[in-house]
Amino acid sequence: MPWQSQYQSFGQDMADIFLSYSSQDRERIAPLIQSLEQQGWSVWWDRRIPPGKTYDQVIEQALDEARCVVVVWSQSSVQSEWVKVEADEGMNRRILVPVLIEEARIPLAFRRIQAARLVGWQGESSDHELESLFDAISAILDKPEPAEETTRQSGHIYEVLVQSPESAAEEVAQKPQVNKTSEPSFEFDVVTVDAQGNVMERRKGRARYFIEDLGDGVKLEMVEIPGGEFVMGSPDVEDDRLDCEGPQHWVKVSPFLMGKYQVTQAQWRAVTNLPKVKTDLKPDPSYFKGDNLPIEQVSWNDAIEFCARLARKTNRNYRLPSEAEWEYAARAGTTTPFAFGESIMPEIVNYRGNHPYAVAPKGEYRGETVEVGSLGVANAWGLYDMHGNVYEWCEDVWHDSYNGAPTDGSAWLSDEDPSRRILRGGSCNYSARSCRSAYRITIDVFDIDLNVGFRVVVSAITLRSPESA
Repeated sequence: MPWQSQYQSFGQDMADIFLSYSSQDRERIAPLIQSLEQQGWSVWWDRRIPPGKTYDQVIEQALDEARCVVVVWSQSSVQSEWVKVEADEGMNRRILVPVLIEEARIPLAFRRIQAARLVGWQGESSDHELESLFDAISAILDKPEPAEETTRQSGHIYEVLVQSPESAAEEVAQKPQVNKTSEPSFEFDVVTVDAQGNVMERRKGRARYFIEDLGDGVKLEMVEIPGGEFVMGSPDVEDDRLDCEGPQHWVKVSPFLMGKYQVTQAQWRAVTNLPKVKTDLKPDPSYFKGDNLPIEQVSWNDAIEFCARLARKTNRNYRLPSEAEWEYAARAGTTTPFAFGESIMPEIVNYRGNHPYAVAPKGEYRGETVEVGSLGVANAWGLYDMHGNVYEWCEDVWHDSYNGAPTDGSAWLSDEDPSRRILRGGSCNYSARSCRSAYRITIDVFDIDLNVGFRVVVSAITLRSPESA
């Protein structure tokens, strides 16, 4: 008996999934609908209009009632204004799961969300990408309805509540508060660069954040990084790829907060004035001097002590990012060598400009750090200088490949020499290739270098309005 969808017609029952697609792909999505329904989910996809209803009414009601929106990107759907509107509704409600069924240029507003790649999929139930799609949908559909309002509301100030990874129960018993800010979100500029280093597109982005007051007018801005899945590492075809950047593998990352900028010298001094936890810290170790320049010439052990002092002051779990968290945040939903696209140029990244990437032209080589954020562009999640300026320490122990690496976003701390840790991001004195999102090197935990700094993260967040706290 031929397969028939359980939820073809418009009706009164609420569907689990609203499927957004181009009518030209109707036959191609049938195996996908069948696979979704075999998981026990109801799928709304039939656009036939019942008597007495308009198309707008049907779509609006189905969207309002759906608990998850799956958008199917194809060469035809990326041109459809209706599909973009439906996907935008899912994204605004944070219930959007994208699927790519053929190579197509996904609309800019939706590129930050990793799509399940079903290009060439023939309906096999054992496909890894299909399983990842199921996991993403399950994460949305299995989420309990919130007991109180947790979405951002215009005109309200937000508090950030931070959960230590060691104990979820501890969050319930004790929820540390942070200083309030009147700006729960900020706007920033993002660019897309082609292989020749030309800026092809400029756009505005917006991200949520909070400000940690370090005293004496020194602030630490922490940006919300959404949870999700991504492919870690570089493909075999990427120019200047290193063997240690593979094999590529899927990693699921929980939400966290990351420093908007690399830790500055002013922030470093503010924290070094706090009581010692384990080791002494020099208040002014940097080779290049300036309050808003990134701190450098700090070892991995120094960075750990910085995090420990800050954590004790704030009662929050400040720490170095895991290597997976760092790459996930650096990519910000992209799969290109850089968050900005196929290449970079010195106008937007501080690196050794006379050693460009691939076919990009040579540019300025400054030979020194610049003030954090001064080049004026961030990645799609609002993080500045994830490429270049100074290398950034990660928590992980060095492994020379990803064989056996964790897939949950945690730091890989076992099996190898704990005195060897990981650097990411490139620096002002290194070539463009070292600034790639997947590039990784290692040095000793005691080593200091004028090319090495760091930024901090906080494990997890829940955003609440003051009225519901």
